[in-house]
Amino acid sequence: MKLVLTTVFDGTEPDAAKENVAFHLNAGVDLVLAAVRDDEAESALRSLGDQVLVERTGGGGTEVRTQLARRAATEHGADWVISADGQEFWWPRGESLKEVLAPIPERYTIVQGLRRDFPTGETTKRSAAEDGTRALLRPAFRADPEVVVDESGSVQLRRTVPLRAWYPIEVMHFGSPEQLSDDAVVVEDTRLRDALVAIRNGETPLTFRVPDIVDDARYAVECAAVGEVDLPRLEQYVTELEQRVEWLEQRFWPRVLRRVARIAGRPS
Repeated sequence: MKLVLTTVFDGTEPDAAKENVAFHLNAGVDLVLAAVRDDEAESALRSLGDQVLVERTGGGGTEVRTQLARRAATEHGADWVISADGQEFWWPRGESLKEVLAPIPERYTIVQGLRRDFPTGETTKRSAAEDGTRALLRPAFRADPEVVVDESGSVQLRRTVPLRAWYPIEVMHFGSPEQLSDDAVVVEDTRLRDALVAIRNGETPLTFRVPDIVDDARYAVECAAVGEVDLPRLEQYVTELEQRVEWLEQRFWPRVLRRVARIAGRPS
């Protein structure tokens, strides 16, 4: 399988953008399509080699994100696409991003990542999903030449079948403007800091530890706290499905009854 990351660096410092892309290449991404604003960021990313394709853009809105994701499908043969922000680091709960995406059955077109917020100035402390603060699920999706990716990161596919209640990727959002409240549940998490230090020191490729049973148990507790995040969309889908079924029944059963009546009225 081929995994393509599309990302927008809108005002990100060149060194930070370079570290971000280097991290994802180490995490199992095959190709990065990056949109940048300035010459310095473009030069920094091009120095990473042929696995990084860079284009200049005036912003990071829906049109730019959509075009990058569509090009991943039509020009670069992607199987899976991650549409990321420049402040996000997609951390696999396995040996690599490809390793956690590859086993997913074909019928599912979206896999959610659980977002982790590290406030501005913090590199090791984040809020836990269970503390009641806003929790977001971020989608990785199967390549689609007609995909639409909006500025918030949500996606619209021709066929949307999300895999629910299992989040094999943690999305480290580094530099969130939100500050941790005094009563927030704070988690010490040095994984991202240590990975970036390793990249700066040239200690690559990175090694991603497969979670053990204790890690998985803790993670399950946090996942349970956000399990209802996308239920409104699910409820809307169920409502639409019920309406379709009702519409079909209204058309189907009169036809059946008429057919039975015709058969019953035929001479033997």
